Amino acid sequence: MITRPVRFAVLLAGSLLASLAVPASSQEGVNRADGSAKKDGEAIAKYLQMSRELVDFGRANRSPAALVVAAQLRAQAPLHPIERQPKTEGGATGATDDSAILTVASILAEAKAMSRNDPTIAALADDVVATQPKGRLAGPGYNVNVVPARGTDTYSNVGFAGGRYAEVYAEGSGRTDLDLFVYDQNGNLICSDTDASDVVYCGWTPRWNGSFTVKVINRGQHANKYALITN
Repeated sequence: MITRPVRFAVLLAGSLLASLAVPASSQEGVNRADGSAKKDGEAIAKYLQMSRELVDFGRANRSPAALVVAAQLRAQAPLHPIERQPKTEGGATGATDDSAILTVASILAEAKAMSRNDPTIAALADDVVATQPKGRLAGPGYNVNVVPARGTDTYSNVGFAGGRYAEVYAEGSGRTDLDLFVYDQNGNLICSDTDASDVVYCGWTPRWNGSFTVKVINRGQHANKYALITN
């Protein structure tokens, strides 16, 4: 015989489970909160985009100080490498691009070389290194790949949490135009960035925990080495 307190406990547990269950219908439609898609970066992309712009400015104007500031900005978005291989379609096989991906260390080394090891620039660069976090970083992850001329790299099953702002940022070597497209598990286009550069960004808030497909398309006639960053 089931006593009243036991029956109440069973009913309460059932109600809690029902409230926690995610109905299948909630994963239909577009996995993006209304009005959340944008191309202006939040914390991660904001620092990386400004850093890239300062690197371009520093190189064009022979300004090692601008490069140091660019490195300092990049240090504000600590990243850790992750294993992630795309499916590459189109373009020439065996594509190569010997360009170096921008890192804090590479930018500072370039600043020192540009200044011919000026003591002031060297001291500023050392200060940036000293303020970087130590040990393994728990921040956003990145991978590096080379997309061939007129080729497409497709990353499947890239997971993002529902209700949390998601960011995808790709930064190429400067050789060609890259475009970025993000699709949800239902094949809906979530966000795209198709400007005439190889610095592309998409940000949005998923409605539920889901897998997304990220496509990086090379519109140019040369291979392009890029870093793909996700939070």
